[in-house]
Amino acid sequence: QQQQQQQQKQHEGGSNGLAKKGYRSMEELKSRYYECQKLLLKARCVASGGREEEVNMHPMFVHAYDGHHEKVRRIQMELLFKRTSLQEKEINSTTLETRKLDQKIRKVRKQLDALKKNPRAALGML
Repeated sequence: QQQQQQQQKQHEGGSNGLAKKGYRSMEELKSRYYECQKLLLKARCVASGGREEEVNMHPMFVHAYDGHHEKVRRIQMELLFKRTSLQEKEINSTTLETRKLDQKIRKVRKQLDALKKNPRAALGML
C-alpha cells in the first residue's frame, strides 16, 4: 500500500517525483536551453563585430529545436521498447506477408505490361 502511494505521488508530480508547480518537462528545458544558446551566439557575434548573416548560418539556427516533434518521438520510442515478443512476431510476419504480396503485384504488373506491348502473345497463351 505504501508503494502504491509513492507511485501515485510520482505519477501526479511527473516521472521524477517533483511537484507539478515547479516541474518542467525535458522538452521545455531543451527548448529554453537552445533559445539561450541562440541569444548568446548573437550577442557574441555583435560584440566581436561580426555580421548577423554569419550567425544565421550556424547549425543552431539552421536546425531549430522542435519540442513537439521531440515529444512525439519520445512517445514512439517508449511504445517501441514496450512491445512484447508476441507483438514483435506479429509485426515480422505481417511485414513478410506484405513483401510477398508486393512481389506478386510487381510480377503481375510486369506480365500486364508485356501483354500491352505485344497483344498477339496473349493469344498464344490461351
